[in-house]
Amino acid sequence: RFHTSGKSQEENNEIFYAEDGESADVESVDVESASVEDAAKQGVVAENRAFPESVRYSTRFHTFQFLMLGLNVAFFFGLPLWARLANDWYGVWGTLCNTSADMLTCGSGESYAALAERLGRYGPDGTLVGCNCEQGMLGDYACAVGTYRFCLSYYISTAPGTGIMAALTAWPILSSWLHGVGSARATCGMPHRPVHPTSVAFRTLRVSQVLFQFFYGLFLINTFCVFPLVHTGMTVIFIAAESVHFLVLALVFGIWTKKTALISVLAVIGGISTAVGMLWPVSPSWLGQHAFFLGEAMGLACMFATS
Repeated sequence: RFHTSGKSQEENNEIFYAEDGESADVESVDVESASVEDAAKQGVVAENRAFPESVRYSTRFHTFQFLMLGLNVAFFFGLPLWARLANDWYGVWGTLCNTSADMLTCGSGESYAALAERLGRYGPDGTLVGCNCEQGMLGDYACAVGTYRFCLSYYISTAPGTGIMAALTAWPILSSWLHGVGSARATCGMPHRPVHPTSVAFRTLRVSQVLFQFFYGLFLINTFCVFPLVHTGMTVIFIAAESVHFLVLALVFGIWTKKTALISVLAVIGGISTAVGMLWPVSPSWLGQHAFFLGEAMGLACMFATS
């Protein structure tokens, strides 16, 4: 860029290296400025090295993730309504739900046969039918069939229910892996609170998230109706793994930061809700039948909101 047409290389050099050294000084300043800019850029890269560029700068992706979180929350708390709409809309009586009403029992103590007659659940041959466990589009909403109260796992124990649960929750889980809440490498890159890759915190974050992912998959595979004991065990393990993950993450962020406060509030709300739901007395009343389900829904909503 310093070459001047019609001049020799020596003359060009004289133009570039001025007698008073001003040009050289300017070039030196430019090099120093470039070095500072490069260092700043390297710092940004180091801070964000765990995030794919397409995710890091995509507002639409973040908006989509919040939308999916909203759909998850609506799905959890609306399961009694979705079960009613799906089963009645699809017309499962006598097809997917073909168990004789006389063979089914309700957790509330109500006669399922009387309930089926009141709701008009007749099969093709005119007999009263109902949904046994795992039958229908979603678990029977009319009463907790074969169990003493409703739970979230009861509703999603059908094939469509398990599929919907897996499809919807995949998105907040993806956020856990991408945005630092579940990515130990992203947490390691935080300049204000660095975590060394060989530290116990770093390893705990990685292992706890992997354990959550593995046992959450087993939770979906071993459904409530087929393997109730295994299903319960997988539920306890994946909740414990993710609780440890968020606890360590809160400590990594720092005790008095806003992120830690948010994680702590969500964890407390989710934990208390689940505990209250488990301990709520079972009774024929609506709350006595649905308290555990509501506690589970709140616990999962808080967990995925943290993600």
